[in-house]
Amino acid sequence: MSFVKRKVFLGTISSVYEDWAPYAVGCLISHCLKNEFIKKHYEFLEPEYRHKWDTEEFNLKLKQTDILGLTCYVWNQVANDKIAKRFKEYNRNGIVIFGGPNVPEDNLEDYKRSFVDHYITGPGELQFEKILDPSANTEYVIPTPYTDGILDTIIKNNVSVAYETNRGCPYRCAFCDWGGVSRSKIKKVNDNDVYENIDYILKHKVKRLEILDANYGIFERDLNFIKHIVDNKQRDDMLLTFAGFAKNGSKWTAPIMNLVMDNFNDKKRNIKISLQTFTPEVLAAIDRDNIKTEKLLSILDDLENVDINTELIIGLPGETASTWADTLFKHKELNIDFARGYPLYILPNTPMAKKEYQDKYDIKTKKMILPDGEMFEMIYQCYSYDLEELKKIYLTWLYFNTFYNFGLDKTITRESLDEFLESPPSVMKIHEVIESLERIFKPEPEFYLKDYDLHYLHYQLGRGNELVYFKSAGYPINNLDKELRSPFAVIT
Repeated sequence: MSFVKRKVFLGTISSVYEDWAPYAVGCLISHCLKNEFIKKHYEFLEPEYRHKWDTEEFNLKLKQTDILGLTCYVWNQVANDKIAKRFKEYNRNGIVIFGGPNVPEDNLEDYKRSFVDHYITGPGELQFEKILDPSANTEYVIPTPYTDGILDTIIKNNVSVAYETNRGCPYRCAFCDWGGVSRSKIKKVNDNDVYENIDYILKHKVKRLEILDANYGIFERDLNFIKHIVDNKQRDDMLLTFAGFAKNGSKWTAPIMNLVMDNFNDKKRNIKISLQTFTPEVLAAIDRDNIKTEKLLSILDDLENVDINTELIIGLPGETASTWADTLFKHKELNIDFARGYPLYILPNTPMAKKEYQDKYDIKTKKMILPDGEMFEMIYQCYSYDLEELKKIYLTWLYFNTFYNFGLDKTITRESLDEFLESPPSVMKIHEVIESLERIFKPEPEFYLKDYDLHYLHYQLGRGNELVYFKSAGYPINNLDKELRSPFAVIT
C-alpha cells in the first residue's frame, strides 16, 4: 500500500544584516534523516534562511507543507509569527513548531501563540525527532549537515557558513543563554567529522566561515583545525571568524589568532577580547567572576603586531558611572587600542531574565520595540543606578568612544572626562543624546524606538552624531583611523 510522505518545511530566518546558511535547521534535518521511520514517512523541503523570505517560491512551499518548524531569535520573532499565521491560513490542520533561543524555558505560558502547536527549548534535535517519531530512542550525536548534503544548494549561493566543533559552555554568565540552553557540559564533534565538514565547506568556496564554539581554542585540536583551514582554503578573500574564544585564556589561543591574522583577508590585524567590565562587584553579579581577566589578558603578550579591542556591555547590574569610567580608562593603562560597547539586552533563558535574579538586584525593565515589530528587553533601573546615573554611564561611554576610540585624543583622563561632563563642547549637541536617553529609559512598560532614538541606541550602540558635528564645525579629524571606527560610524 502506497502512502504520501508528509512534507516538512524548516526555517532559520537570517537577520537583516547578512544571509547565513541555516545551520540550526540543517542540524535538525541531518539528525532526523538518520531515523529510518522518519526517512520513510517524511520529506524535508529545502529550508529557508533569507530575510527577504516573502516570495512566490516561498509561499508555494508553504502551501505544500504539512509541518512547519522555525528557529526563533529576538531579531526574527515577528517574521516567524507572520509566517506561522500565514501557514495556518493555508493549512488549518498543519503543525507549527517553534524552537530556538527566544522560546523561554520558564514562563512559557506568557510566550505561547494560538497558531503554534509545539515548543522546543534547548538543543532541539532529539525533541524534534520525538515529534515526528514518538517511538524514537536515539543516542545523541552532534549532527553533520554539510557532509550529509543537507545544505548543498544553499551554500552555492555565496552565503556565510556557520559550523561548530563542539557544543556547550561551562560558564553561566547572567546575560548569556549559552551555558544554560546548551546544558553547560562541552560535547565534542568527532575529529574526523570536523575535518570532513571543513573540507566540504571549503570545497564550496564560501565567503565566510564562522566557528560557533563558545570557547574556541580551549583544546589543542582547535589549533590543528585552523592549520587545516589555512592549508585548504579555496579563496583568498574568505573570512574566518569566531563566535567566542576561550573565556579563561588558553595556550592555544594566541597561535590560533596569529594564524588567522596572517592568512585571512581581514581589514586590520585586530583582536577582540570579551571582557564586559573590569568592575569586581559587577563580575560577581553577572556570575563571571570565575573567569580571570588577568589570565585572559596574558595572551596579549604572545600576539604579534596586533591592535587589541575589547567587547564591553553598557549598564550591567552593579555598574555606576564611576566604575564604568574605571573600566574604560583601564584600557589606556593596559595599552588596549579600542573598546566596543554594547547596550545590555535581557535575553530569554538567561539567569538575568529570571524573576529571582531581577528581584535580587532590584531590576526594572521595559520592552524596546523596533519599527518592524521585533522587540527586546532592557534594564532602565537596578540597585546601582537610576535614570540619572544611567545617563551618566552612557555619556561617559560617548566621551570615551568619541575621543579615545576614534582617535581624536588618546591622552584623555578621568579629569578631562569630568570637565567634559560639566561643560561639553557645544558642537557635539549633547542635549540630543540626553533627551534621547530620557525618552528611551523613561520608567514605563514599553517604548517604540524610531528616528534619532533608533539610530542612537540600536544602530550606533550609544554613539550620537558627534563625529559628524565635529567635521561640520571644521575640527581636524583627518587623523581618524577608519579601520578602528565603529562599523556604524559614517562621516559624511
